[in-house]
Amino acid sequence: MYTWDLMMITAYQHWRTAAVCVGLGALYAVYYLRYVVKKPVLACGNPKFQRLLQTCIPSLTKPYWPTFLCFGTHLQTVGHVAFQRFVRKHSYRSEKLNTPDGGEIVLHWLETQSKDDITEPIVVIIPGLTGDSQSIYVKHMVDDVLRVGCRAVVFNQRGFGGAELKTPRTFCAGSTDDIHFVLSHIHQTYPDAPLLANGASIGGIMLLNYLAEYGSRCVPLAGAMTVSVAWDLVESAKSLELPVNSILYNLTLTLNLIKLVKEKGLPFKEHYDMPSVCKSRTLREFDSRLTVKVFGYRDVHHYYSSSSPRGKLSKITVPTLCLNSADDAFSPIHTIPLDEARRSSHVAIAMTSHGGHCGFMKGIFPSGRKTYMSDVFSEYVSAIFNEGKDYLGRD
Repeated sequence: MYTWDLMMITAYQHWRTAAVCVGLGALYAVYYLRYVVKKPVLACGNPKFQRLLQTCIPSLTKPYWPTFLCFGTHLQTVGHVAFQRFVRKHSYRSEKLNTPDGGEIVLHWLETQSKDDITEPIVVIIPGLTGDSQSIYVKHMVDDVLRVGCRAVVFNQRGFGGAELKTPRTFCAGSTDDIHFVLSHIHQTYPDAPLLANGASIGGIMLLNYLAEYGSRCVPLAGAMTVSVAWDLVESAKSLELPVNSILYNLTLTLNLIKLVKEKGLPFKEHYDMPSVCKSRTLREFDSRLTVKVFGYRDVHHYYSSSSPRGKLSKITVPTLCLNSADDAFSPIHTIPLDEARRSSHVAIAMTSHGGHCGFMKGIFPSGRKTYMSDVFSEYVSAIFNEGKDYLGRD
């Protein structure tokens, strides 16, 4: 009798545990379906551009289903690298360019089988901070470009992609000279090939600043796209200095920049205090001690405020889609200029409820290379090159 009672008690305890797990799972599923799975907010002031986006980019009109057990901002941002790290190494064709100020930039090309077609569209990819042509998300973008039948070229920043750092210039969100130089070179080399530029994170900030600064004088582009840009760098710096963000992102990026300066910037130490730069533990400290001095800003606030894309959308004359997530630690939701995009003639912002920073993972287990970002990017490239003329009235 005692054994029977013990078995019943054990069975009851297991049943109760299972019931609790099922109940918690049900609550989690309800929360996921109610607050996580949502259609992106699309802010666009140009009816023709909006019609193109809604008609030719189905991902923008359907709910985005973030990975069920991995939808939080940090899990999306960090998990994207952890889960999708097994990507083949691309064999690029390298092209080395010498800039007017004596610098060096390396472009990495990956072309389709019809690489001799001088009219085949070209997509220029501008990586984020300390990223290059072998970064995981960049290789995904390159694959997306090839899949829709276009040529891909990665614009590696100075000191990356095998380029020597011949000047003290490194990453600067407000600097547009190199983008103009690279785009002009590509356009002059392939004058009959339509161009589209894509920038991620700081690469997107630089692209938006270029489009706004040059306006109608910029290199002819059929379209542009950005992913996970920080719209207000002052607020972005504050967000990245919060405890968790500081450990996960701020310190890591700062140490990567210090590594770059140590390895390739020693010949230019007269431009800044090297020991002080190497003691930096935040991007704000690094920018104060190096970027501000090299690029001639008054101080770090001047650098951040003048380099922020928010407030410049009215100056952009190229059809531009900006993909952001509402939970991006680099770009707090209150800084994303949806109202400004609704008044813009050429810029649209698509904002998802989740996705982190350049994450946008989807699926039950996000080990594959396809992400929501990948879907939107490939559909947008195809739409601009194939349907853009019909919807936007381009020549």
